[in-house]
Formats: sequence, C-alpha cells, structure tokens
Amino acid sequence: MKSAKTVHIERLVLHGFRSLDRAQIAEALRLELRHLVAENTPTDSARVHGLDGGEIPVRAGDPVEAIGTQAARRLHQSLGVAAGSGAARVARGGRSRGGGT
Repeated sequence: MKSAKTVHIERLVLHGFRSLDRAQIAEALRLELRHLVAENTPTDSARVHGLDGGEIPVRAGDPVEAIGTQAARRLHQSLGVAAGSGAARVARGGRSRGGGT
C-alpha cells in the first residue's frame, strides 16, 4: 500500500502567458505532478522548502497542457535531486519560460 504524499506549491511563476493559459498550465502541472509523485518519490521524508525548475523552452503555438506537463516533469526531477542530496533549501523562485519570448 502506498503512503499518502503531499506537495504544496505556494507560488508558481509563469511569465509571458495570458491569464487563461496560466490557469490551464497550472492545472496540467498539478495533474502530471500528482501522477509522478504517486509513482516515484525519492524519499517519504523529503522536505524541500523551495525549488527552481529552471527555464523551460516554449515555442509559439505549443499547447498549454504540454507546457504544464513539461514543467511538472522538470519540477519532479528537481525534487529528486533536492531530496536525494539532503538539501534543506534549494533556490527559491522559478521561471517557466525561456528564450525571452
């Protein structure tokens, strides 16, 4: 039986997107991150107080759901690195859009 896992995102920074797009990206991120964390969490006791998923390359016309999914995968990867290293604090903030577009 899998134990319950909780991920709390206090702030998600999405620069350069319309309001509606930001909401759809956030929802896609939430759904994908839920799936990823349920399937594979580095440690049950991981406590990370901040993550920076870095920049995610986005091209004009990319579906917002795909952007959210990609962001979730990047955050999940960052979560594994932070938890695996025993880091109590990782860089705060985060950017979701790269390339200055």
